[in-house]
Amino acid sequence: MEKEAQAKMLGLEKGELILWSGKPEPFEILDKYYKPVFIRNYLIAIVIVVSIFIAALIRNANGAGANLTAVGVICLVPLVALPISLSPFRKFGRDCQYFLTNKNIIIYLSSSQMLKCSLSQIDKLDSVEQFEGTKSIRIGKAVGMPIRKNRSYALGCINESSSEGENQSCLLYNLSEKDANTVLQLIDKYRVAA
Repeated sequence: MEKEAQAKMLGLEKGELILWSGKPEPFEILDKYYKPVFIRNYLIAIVIVVSIFIAALIRNANGAGANLTAVGVICLVPLVALPISLSPFRKFGRDCQYFLTNKNIIIYLSSSQMLKCSLSQIDKLDSVEQFEGTKSIRIGKAVGMPIRKNRSYALGCINESSSEGENQSCLLYNLSEKDANTVLQLIDKYRVAA
């Protein structure tokens, strides 16, 4: 019964079988690459906010009149938006599921966020070690990108293809070494036959 529900959820074709399924290994949202970028962006936002607020104070002191409450609210927007921008990665780490069938690689977040990558149309792929000791499998245009961009691309390629339904580029982010080896073996075995 569970297999039938999964097949319906994933929109599997007739004769398409799930050979492997898994999830990304847990990862820190602010790891060694994302934390410095986040801190840099936050500091830039603080400098801009303080500059705008000081300019409003100077304008107000010169008698031109500035609504400091409105300026304060506007200045808080970037300081709140930056931490909120991390929530898609939390959702990805918690909800993402990977499936490998005899015809497709499927990355599933929800019924509206799913990516299918046909095994028969894979032209290039590689496997890279992440900084947490896990591996990511990159397919299509994801091959060769800097490792620090893997997580962003993994989420981005799902969002890009949600409207298209299919894409020939994807990234299986943060797999255990065992899962990565299994997936690579299955891809090699089935991509010619698919």
